[in-house]
Amino acid sequence: MSKAEVARAVAVTAELTGSNLSEAALGVLVSHLVRYHEPAALRALERCRLELRRPLTLADVLDRIDDGHPGPEEAWARVANTTDADTLIVTDEIMEAWAVARPLIQDRVAGRLTFLETYRDGLAVARGQGKASRWWASLGWDPAGRVAALSRAVELQRLPVAEARTMLPEHEWPTTWRSDRTLPEFTEGKAAAAEMVAALTRKLVGRARGESAQ
Repeated sequence: MSKAEVARAVAVTAELTGSNLSEAALGVLVSHLVRYHEPAALRALERCRLELRRPLTLADVLDRIDDGHPGPEEAWARVANTTDADTLIVTDEIMEAWAVARPLIQDRVAGRLTFLETYRDGLAVARGQGKASRWWASLGWDPAGRVAALSRAVELQRLPVAEARTMLPEHEWPTTWRSDRTLPEFTEGKAAAAEMVAALTRKLVGRARGESAQ
């Protein structure tokens, strides 16, 4: 990643958001961002310029980096109104934060703030270690919602089809999950039909030759 390009983008973002950052603070911010794919870091800074109505912080930028980890508010939305009946598609960091916040959920404000704080801490650790997001399914006790949740996760490429299949009986698999199973069967059937046609053709040709010889 071009450190100079990121530094320029940080300086412009700081100016447009009314941030009075020291040279040392700007340097620290840049040193964090150069660890990420440049387009992702630049897009995050652009979002900050468009969305922030207060001085820029490092957390503001990191929350907007698209590296596979959902942002704090998106993560909260995944669990905020769920029950044990619901099937959740989550990451390790989401579930760790939810485990801390869930006992406080009767107080929605306290629960949300605890979740966001815990999630941001976990996210900072994961990003500092270069850990990619690991999505997995937490199955609820209501089977009716599993198909939709798992289908959406496969569609978004957060779960592989092979893994999702293990969580549902085969008769509930969406049609798109069956394509790579039915293709070999179709291919084998097509090959068998072609062989039958070829054999019949040989038989007819042989018969025609015999009749002409007579």
